[in-house]
Amino acid sequence: MDKQDKLKNKLQQMQAQMIMLNEQVNVGGENQGGLYADLEEFSTLLEELSVAEEELRVQNEELENTRLAVEKERSRYLELFEFAPDGYLLSDKFGIILEVNQAMSLMLNTPAERLGGKPLALFIYSEDKKEFRNKLNNIGAVETIENWDLRLQPKKKEMIHSRVKITVKHKPTEKTFELFWMFHNVSDLVEITEMLRVSEANLKLLSNDLVSRIEDEKMKLSMDLHDHIGQALTCLKLSIRPNILMNKDYQEQKEILEIASQQIGEILDSVADLSLRLRPQLLDDLGLAKAISWRIKQVMKQTGSMIKENITLEIAKRFDTPVEITLYRIFEEALNNAVKHANANVITITLAEGDNAIKLTIADNGIGIDPSELEKESQHSGFTGMKERINMIGGTLQTTSKLGIGTTIQATAPII
Repeated sequence: MDKQDKLKNKLQQMQAQMIMLNEQVNVGGENQGGLYADLEEFSTLLEELSVAEEELRVQNEELENTRLAVEKERSRYLELFEFAPDGYLLSDKFGIILEVNQAMSLMLNTPAERLGGKPLALFIYSEDKKEFRNKLNNIGAVETIENWDLRLQPKKKEMIHSRVKITVKHKPTEKTFELFWMFHNVSDLVEITEMLRVSEANLKLLSNDLVSRIEDEKMKLSMDLHDHIGQALTCLKLSIRPNILMNKDYQEQKEILEIASQQIGEILDSVADLSLRLRPQLLDDLGLAKAISWRIKQVMKQTGSMIKENITLEIAKRFDTPVEITLYRIFEEALNNAVKHANANVITITLAEGDNAIKLTIADNGIGIDPSELEKESQHSGFTGMKERINMIGGTLQTTSKLGIGTTIQATAPII
């Protein structure tokens, strides 16, 4: 019997006692002793009633506090469910959607009220639907599925990469279960991973290209040393010693020495040229503009090509060493391509400063490249190396070309 029933019984007893008291009052006299006893009992009942009322009040307060706490927790749960950053979804065991939160509605690009009653399979990427059905058919055998990579296909939006956790919620009274789904959008992570994979592949290609270029340069230097300097020194040795020893005529010895001196001068020129190819001292001493201007004159002298020089960059101005070296190497590579591969007879070099950047442009009137083949061709002829060089200093490289018209390369390096 609860407190409310006890209080009800007490009230019934008091009503009966009141009736008896009224009757005794009407009878009077001889029943006065019994009347006092009844009054005393009535007073006791009132005290018990007061205690019962207080207990009932406390009980009601506890019930109200419990109700408010439950409501607060429910409101908190609903708020967490509704405004969670991840997509939450409740479905039956067949994958029919029962409830979704706001994030899930946005993820599927469909209002929440329209998702109820729809199969979740409608929003699964076509290539993943077979795996989805297999998982769903076997879900009853496990309690939880975690870290399942599943692709979603929202309505009228691009496919989403998601990482899914499924929790089985059993309903013993109905002998069935529901599924609580959590979808975490990992599309950005997948995109970054793919970019990293592509970067690693490009880095591998660049490393292979770098090794190949180093070996090619070593081979060129070796051939130059052997074919030019080595042979010249050998000829010099063979021409000087026997002639001097065999020929006692002073005038003839003098002529031999003059020829030898001339050959030594040519050897020194070859050594100087090799040194400049490795690293131009002029770049370190006088700067980018002077080094480019000097190199243009050297190439014109060696090849006979017409190279137009348009350098507005301040001659004496110096920039960070990486910037100067990068632009100079791009200039060398592009100029070499124009002379040796593009068959150009007119080349224009422009070097200027503006908008906190240095712009180097090499334009030629050579054979050019078909625009549709430009990307494929860019993997050769040093384009990849030039692009990687400029990227390392935060710059950009633009290449435009037209078959039979020529090619233009523009490198832009920021001035920090």
